[in-house]
Amino acid sequence: MCKSPPIRVFDSFFFGVIADYKGLDQLLEASQQLRESGVENFDVEIAGSCYDWEGDYASKIRIPDMFKLRIGMVPNADLPDLFESAHWLVLPYRDATQSGPLSLAMRYNKPAIASNLPAFQEFLKEGQTGLIFQSGDVAGLREEMRKAVLMGSSGYDRLCTALAEDVESRYSLRAVAASFAEMFREFAKQSPKR
Repeated sequence: MCKSPPIRVFDSFFFGVIADYKGLDQLLEASQQLRESGVENFDVEIAGSCYDWEGDYASKIRIPDMFKLRIGMVPNADLPDLFESAHWLVLPYRDATQSGPLSLAMRYNKPAIASNLPAFQEFLKEGQTGLIFQSGDVAGLREEMRKAVLMGSSGYDRLCTALAEDVESRYSLRAVAASFAEMFREFAKQSPKR
């Protein structure tokens, strides 16, 4: 599931319905700044539907060859290939209460680069299972992307291993069943005796 990026190409991925609060404009800018700074061995794939791609985002792309665009509805059958082919999920959201893409990335053992919103910090451990930056900070996103691109195979493999262990310990069927059993034991202790 977790495969180290090849030496020459690191793929990051943005997925889902494209809306202003998801910060795709920040990802476009941070990616292009990183490329302009001389870091060239990465691509960014963007897959999802957008109400007005041409009016809202297309004009923000200065370096088109670094982006793989799949604008439109993505069939569920295509999700496994999309997630398997990426190395990182990027979530530059300005606001979030939950994240379907993050849950999927965890299922496919793909670390995330995410803004520091509580909805993401609940699931990611900074530097251990993902990378986190200040929401709305393009320079911060660029620097976390730089870290991801330059960390090398051994660093990436360590993150993937830690992510798999974390998912197993917190979200596996065994872990969830144990949590429910503990909750019921606690409830039983507090219930009045009849």
